[in-house]
Amino acid sequence: MAGWDRLLGHEHTVARIRQMLSEGRLPHALLFYGKKGIGKRLAADILAESFLCLGRDAPCGTCASCTEYEAGTHPDFHLVEPEDGHRDIRIDQIRKMEQDASRMPMRSHGQAVIIDEAGTMNESAQNSLLKTLEEPSGNRLFILVTESRSSLLQTILSRVAQEGFAPLPVQVVSKYLIDNGVPEAKAAGLAALSMGSIGRAIELNDEGGLEIRNNVISVLMNIGRWDVNGIVSQGEFAADLTHAQLGSWIADLKMILRDMLVMYDGDGTKLYNEDIRPNLVGLLPTYTEHKLQALLGLVRMIEKRMFSNANARMQIEGLLLRMQDIIKD
Repeated sequence: MAGWDRLLGHEHTVARIRQMLSEGRLPHALLFYGKKGIGKRLAADILAESFLCLGRDAPCGTCASCTEYEAGTHPDFHLVEPEDGHRDIRIDQIRKMEQDASRMPMRSHGQAVIIDEAGTMNESAQNSLLKTLEEPSGNRLFILVTESRSSLLQTILSRVAQEGFAPLPVQVVSKYLIDNGVPEAKAAGLAALSMGSIGRAIELNDEGGLEIRNNVISVLMNIGRWDVNGIVSQGEFAADLTHAQLGSWIADLKMILRDMLVMYDGDGTKLYNEDIRPNLVGLLPTYTEHKLQALLGLVRMIEKRMFSNANARMQIEGLLLRMQDIIKD
């Protein structure tokens, strides 16, 4: 796939951007915001390549500008992102970008800038960028990409055209996974857990996310019958998880408990774990609304102190013992 076809979903947003570009109405600064892994950065790349393109159907992919852009050697394109070893974008990075982007274009008819993870700019960096956005000069395009608008100054937000990117449909995420070699049944489960993020689905696949959720279901099915050996065995399972995997285990437990509460409401609300609804229906006789609310409160309390304690095994075993008390009450 080439050009805009590389971007999955977001059809209305893409159509609006492409129309502004073709009609010469593209703002000098845009903000692409939305959750991680849904295509914001890819959309920014395609737009920057289109803006610099020398062909007719931008991005044509064949002109000198597109060729250099795709090779990562375009002299009129500038990328700003947190540097290795730093969590934020610093003022010296913004100043260097401003200096480089103020020069005459060498290959194209303008300069394009992407500021990825724009929300990590410290206040000094944002104030420096603000001066550039307030006084645009030359044919320059700035594209800011962030997960959250709240991390940017209101003065920045007031000077950029904002384009929100929504989570992708489950079917789109599932198809992407299948097209990239994930078995269909597994792809469906990963897509359901991904919250509309292809990036998240890939991480879950790499980190055993589906297996972690299956373990949570197994715990909820069997915890009421466990003796101390069952608790110890699950504690050993938790001890082998990475920090990120343990976070996923807690998150899955919370969302499954939440889904079961939603099912009691009977209002047709779609479940987070819609793909395993039959499994959750089977659990409902064991888990009353009162017990589910008590369990959710317990998990949220444990979650707050989980990662401040290095002994994950003890934390999980303690959680499971208290869950047993609630279930058997």
